[in-house]
Amino acid sequence: MFALGGDSFPTDTPGLRTALTRGAVTIGARADAVTAEGDFPSLTALRIDLTGVRIDGPARPATAQENAGGGFFSRALDVTAEPAWLGAVPVHVRLRAKDCVFAFGTAADGARVASLQSCTNGTLDASAATTDIEAALLGLARDAAAGHGAEVKSVQLTLAAESPSAISVTAIAVAKAMFFTATLTIRGRIAMDADFNLRLSDATCTGDGMIANLAAAQLSPRLAELAARTFSLRAFLPAGLQPAEVALSGGAALRISAAFGGI
Repeated sequence: MFALGGDSFPTDTPGLRTALTRGAVTIGARADAVTAEGDFPSLTALRIDLTGVRIDGPARPATAQENAGGGFFSRALDVTAEPAWLGAVPVHVRLRAKDCVFAFGTAADGARVASLQSCTNGTLDASAATTDIEAALLGLARDAAAGHGAEVKSVQLTLAAESPSAISVTAIAVAKAMFFTATLTIRGRIAMDADFNLRLSDATCTGDGMIANLAAAQLSPRLAELAARTFSLRAFLPAGLQPAEVALSGGAALRISAAFGGI
């Protein structure tokens, strides 16, 4: 579902491009985010660049009442983000779909939207580099330890696939307090549900000595805060696309790949 700016539904290609651009700008996209090719209501291509958008920002309307008098078709749909942001982590996203039918509608809050009704097929690829996730974890750990006379020197992250929908996470952090060096081990599990929500679960933090145990005690509430949050990729997944195959993978990057069949 894509937000539409303006006071009315578009009736031509320039109007559609303007409405989609205004909607995208409200969630952090650039002013040149949308490209539309072809003669409305039958486009040859629609491209939307969501670079800079926050994935963990305000949720979009989940449903909208269809406007029977309006909509459009696009032979190709291409949505990218290079990158978007999930907390402090840059996430690279690419969505491609073919033969897409959109319907105009109005959400419960009065917002005008264009929702994807059908497509023949499509793919989604989203990835975050392990080094970028390490940097975010390092910042989190340093913030937690700073008020207690400790400094976290490094974080080493390992991501291993448990199944196509779950990744095990192990992070080893080295901290220094006064003349002592301690090692913290953080473990958890990242899983994605059928609605493309990412959640952290089973998060634990342990230390190898008194100093490390004290740091672990301070970090555990932060991990609990993360575990209580849900990070949704729905901002990049129009409602009309239903995944046929979804896979999570680890290694050098945390990657989500999905393939879509006809609807």
